[in-house]
This record gives sequence, structure tokens and C-alpha cells, in this order.
Amino acid sequence: MPKRPPSIFDNPQLIELPAELHPLVAAWMEWERRAEEEARKENRKTWPKNEDTYIGRRRIRIRDALFKAAEAKGHGLEHPEGQPFPVSFQIKGRLVEWSLEEQPGHTFRLIATIGQRKSRISEKPHKSFDRRADVLLDRLEKFVDATIADEIRCAEIDRQIEAEIRAEERPRRLKAMESARWDCLGELAKDWQKARLLRSFIDEVERSLGPNARAGRATAWLEWARARVHRLDPLSDGRIDARRIVGWRYEPDPDEYEVY
Repeated sequence: MPKRPPSIFDNPQLIELPAELHPLVAAWMEWERRAEEEARKENRKTWPKNEDTYIGRRRIRIRDALFKAAEAKGHGLEHPEGQPFPVSFQIKGRLVEWSLEEQPGHTFRLIATIGQRKSRISEKPHKSFDRRADVLLDRLEKFVDATIADEIRCAEIDRQIEAEIRAEERPRRLKAMESARWDCLGELAKDWQKARLLRSFIDEVERSLGPNARAGRATAWLEWARARVHRLDPLSDGRIDARRIVGWRYEPDPDEYEVY
């Protein structure tokens, strides 16, 4: 069987790593080293570390360049506490989750996700990893801008729909409020009349008991009865209750509309 000719993939050292890696990239590489060491102690197989393969070192370089470029532009980097990965970008108030795919021609494609929106961002081959990171980051920022613009448009459409529904609903709500106001007026008048009648009856009971026949039980009953009538009477507190009665709303609250 003829021997396979040597390939660049057989020589990871062709991809030179920076002397000073981004702290998150360095922490990721250290995590891989510890995982490999633990696997050896337990006689388990493990995947080659990124720093030991050609493609893996390319991933290290592009991540390092991306993180440095993002921070240089004032964007944030977020990752789980106590773990250096996965790292998300914080751009213009939006959390961007992402992953990298290796494409033919030694190029990368960045898969970015913001909520339910997803974008596949490709780049043209460049010799410099820094330049590649700049291109990917510029296109990622445009994706964020487009997402924000869509959110604004959707919010405006929602406001317009809600305004239309409220305009259609307002006559129905006003009619319902008028009906409720009228029913409430009738109930208040009934309670007022009932309270006046009960007070007259209680006074008559007190007169019938006489001034010298007020036992403790009779006194307790009179106090209880008057307290109950006081709660029933919609005008027990005079002006305060009157102002509360006439302070009925004449416009529906926004949350009273049935918005579907």
C-alpha cells in the first residue's frame, strides 16, 4: 500500500500560538490538560487536546483573536461561573451565543444565536487570524444591529395592533362600565335604605328595653347590631364615603381590554 504523502494536518506546529493568550483561552487549554491527565490516571481514552492538532490550534488562534477584538471594541464576554467555556458575547445589550465551524479553504463560519434568531456568518480567507476575527466580529455586530432593528419593528407592530384592538374594544368596555355603574348605584341605594330601616329598628329595640333593663347581653347585642349596620351603610362615614361613591372611573384601565 503506497504511503500517504505528508499533509499540513500532520504538523500542528505550523500554527504558532501567541506568547500571551487571552485568559479565557488559556484557561480552556489548561482545563483540557487537566482532563487529559485525569483520563490517563484512570486509564481512559480521551480526544487529543486542541493544542496538539492542526485544526485545534487554528480554533485556539481564532478564539483568541475574537476575544481580544471583542474586548477592544468594548463588548463583554460571559461564561459559566467556575468554567472557562462556553463563552458568549455581550454586544449592545444582547447576549450572543456562538460556535465555530471549519469550512473548506481554511475558512471559518461563525454560527451566532440571539434568542430565536440565528445567523451563519462566513469569512474570506486571510493570512492573519486577527484580520479574520475582525471580519467575523464586524459581521456579528451587523447581525446584532439587524436583530435590534427587528425587535423595534416588532414592538411597534405590537403597539399598533394593541391600539387597534383597544379602539375596537372601547365602546364595549364603556357599555359594560355603564351597566356596572348603574347596578352598583342600585345596590348602594338598597344598602342605604336597609341601613336606615335597621337603625330605626335597633333604636326601637333599645327604647323597648327601657332605661333600667339594660343587661350585659342586651348591651352587647345593641353594639353588635349597630356595628353591622355601620358596615352596611354606604354613607356611614359621610363625606369620605360620598367622595368614594362619586369617584367612579369613566375610562377603562389598559389591562381591562381583551387583547388576543
